[in-house]
Amino acid sequence: FDPSASEPAPRRETGAAPPAAGDYDRADLPDDTRSNSYEYGIGYVATGEITSTSISGLAGDHVIEKSPGNGAVLISIEGYEKEDAPCAFMTGWARRNDERLGRQGEFETMADQCKDGYNDRSSEVAYIPTLDLYAEPPPLRAIHAVQVCMNGRRDRIKGVRVWGAHVGRNVAGEVEPDRALYGEYARANCSGDWERKVTCPSDQVAVGLTIHGDGYDPFGRPVMNEARGISLECSALHPVEYPRNRVETD
Repeated sequence: FDPSASEPAPRRETGAAPPAAGDYDRADLPDDTRSNSYEYGIGYVATGEITSTSISGLAGDHVIEKSPGNGAVLISIEGYEKEDAPCAFMTGWARRNDERLGRQGEFETMADQCKDGYNDRSSEVAYIPTLDLYAEPPPLRAIHAVQVCMNGRRDRIKGVRVWGAHVGRNVAGEVEPDRALYGEYARANCSGDWERKVTCPSDQVAVGLTIHGDGYDPFGRPVMNEARGISLECSALHPVEYPRNRVETD
């Protein structure tokens, strides 16, 4: 992949390693020759300033922030409860760039603020369908907007909707919001009155999220056992060469 620099970068010696992480800060990535054990597609890293959306739902005294960084994009939000209280969230991510920048492919992170753990059977998930990360050409999908449903008292999240966007489907790095990329969950006590939908800027996708809520442990310390709002952290994505192990075929 050549991001069309004004002048081609000098080639490195044959067998050089994949680009160093610092190279991803350059506008023109090195056009070097690397080991034949790698093949290269298009990956992405976050670039530019982070944009925070407003909150779908309500603010609170306590927040949980999740952002794995290094180009990871949000693809799912899974909620767990303990005794009807939304107090744990598992977030799904996809990252495709360089193994030295963190785990590649799809992975999950967990935020558990439930007292004595959450109920495994309480799991509900909202996700966008993602593409095979090794497809050719390898476009990417990520969450672009979110909306929550509250209970009748409007103090607990009881449902989540997500909308996605294509990244690089036609032009490397281009973000294309698509209402067809949609997922939701709604518990039985979702009031049906969905809160305001919050959306990343048109050229950005979610690279982080914040859960907002209230609650305190027996020592008066804030814990998230009354989640009541979600906001997104958004960023544009910069295309980079994506090294992966070459698969030999007969």
